[in-house]
Amino acid sequence: MGPVGISSHGKVRNVLVSIEEFTRLKMVAAEPVPFEFQEPRSETVRLIDDPLGYDVSDIDDAIDRMSSDALAGKGEEAVERELAAVRRRFGRDRD
Repeated sequence: MGPVGISSHGKVRNVLVSIEEFTRLKMVAAEPVPFEFQEPRSETVRLIDDPLGYDVSDIDDAIDRMSSDALAGKGEEAVERELAAVRRRFGRDRD
């Protein structure tokens, strides 16, 4: 639908345009588009494999399991992979 003019006594007083056209005109003019008129953007969140994942709904139990697993050496390879990823992300090599 194109613009609609509202007139009074033969003079155009207001021009109505669709939100899409208003947004397009704002973008062409390099002006900010009001937040209310911006289309919501979908976000895709992918789950990553987390071999060290602990259910922390009972934090005391989770802490007990984490510490006993650490002392027993469980998940050592997964810990090293996570540490390597953190070091890469923050630009730190192991000394």
